[in-house]
Amino acid sequence: MSGLDPSTAHVRIIAKGYQHLKTGEFELRGGEITDLGVLELEKGVTLGITVVTGDQGVLVSNAGIKVRDQDGTNEPTISEEGAQTDEYGTCTVEGIARGTAYIAVSHKDYTDKTFQVEILETDAQDVTLKVRKPASFSGTVVSAADGLPAVGASIVLHKMIRESTWFTSFDDPQAKTDRLGEFSIEKVPVGRYRVEVTCEGFADYSTEVAVDYGTGPQTFRLSKGGTLIVSVRNKAGDPMQAYEVNARGHRIGSGEGRTDENGECVIPNLMAGTFNVSVSRSRENSIARKSEVEVFDGKTSRVDFVVNPSYSVSGKVIRDGKPARGLRVLLTLRSFEGESFPGAGGPISEAVVETGADGRFRFQHIEQGRYDLDVEELSPGKHERFHSRIIEVEDHDQDISIVLSSTSISGTVRDARGDPVAGAEITLYKSEPLEQGTLSFDGKNETSRTFRWGVKSDDEG
Repeated sequence: MSGLDPSTAHVRIIAKGYQHLKTGEFELRGGEITDLGVLELEKGVTLGITVVTGDQGVLVSNAGIKVRDQDGTNEPTISEEGAQTDEYGTCTVEGIARGTAYIAVSHKDYTDKTFQVEILETDAQDVTLKVRKPASFSGTVVSAADGLPAVGASIVLHKMIRESTWFTSFDDPQAKTDRLGEFSIEKVPVGRYRVEVTCEGFADYSTEVAVDYGTGPQTFRLSKGGTLIVSVRNKAGDPMQAYEVNARGHRIGSGEGRTDENGECVIPNLMAGTFNVSVSRSRENSIARKSEVEVFDGKTSRVDFVVNPSYSVSGKVIRDGKPARGLRVLLTLRSFEGESFPGAGGPISEAVVETGADGRFRFQHIEQGRYDLDVEELSPGKHERFHSRIIEVEDHDQDISIVLSSTSISGTVRDARGDPVAGAEITLYKSEPLEQGTLSFDGKNETSRTFRWGVKSDDEG
């Protein structure tokens, strides 16, 4: 591996038929090659997997299988491609570590499910996993004021990934209410969902529900909601036109718009509750100001923003003496000029751009303040961070030159007999502390960020 920032890191090795290996921490030194020597792998358990239906025990062919080890679901899969059951509902996966394994089963006709399995102290083990058909979701949508049916209301289910986080796609289960306000959605995989209900003349409604085989009809009551007025002005009191406004509630929908010539944006029909409101000059490459506001049914709420002068932050990234194309440049707010740091657990404002063919990047409409600037590469299964610094945006545009330094590591992978292991997946994990404070994500305060690189061993290990 080459092109690595000097730091502290560890390596993880995955090879077919062998247990995963994780090294201890070691130092990466700039301009030097860190030789890890010979890394010995231990044979794992061969796992025979059979997938059947939970009701009648029918064998399920063409089911996708992915196995993760006892370190948890955030670690790499045993096989990136995974496995698939044959016509007899079976498949074999080699090299499973002894301890706890997590086996994910997916099939177009059945509900996806992850099973926790204890892997025994043996060379081979068989397990049978039971899957079930999807469920259904039905109910009625009515007006909260008079109980009359809400005709033509749209109901969409978004799959929950974890608490307060859901996945949206074009093929999410959805339906519309009929003249009685009733709806029904068939073939819904069992699990937790974010339900979004929208209907003309009513506030958007959303909540979380658990869909199972015994889930009965639901009733959703829509209210007229409240109105939110967002004002944006500069420190001289002048209205700021064409600012992007976004109001996002916690489990209660969202709204958006743009400020007019009076520096105001009116968002109607918001469900009663607390909203995080953000304003920015553009959606793509500027930093947003954020605030919380309470919205009440039948009333108008207001939130006022005062913004600093803004400037551009641009630059060029050089790697190995050449312009670095396609790198991700991340600008994260620490504090606006004359204001205190938002604090751990508060809303995080950030903007992301990508370097062009000439290695250049550009952020626009960046208010005066203090920011983190990170340069990294993000792709499926890969997150590499190359550079980090703190910048001050004062009373002028900035142009920054970034030259990436690097180091390398090397080593050999062998089995217990001393034979080289070809094709082993070697992943380097590098954890770096945050320079000041903590970064809050999903309610957890992080004091460091982890990045990783990956290669495969050659025929000589």
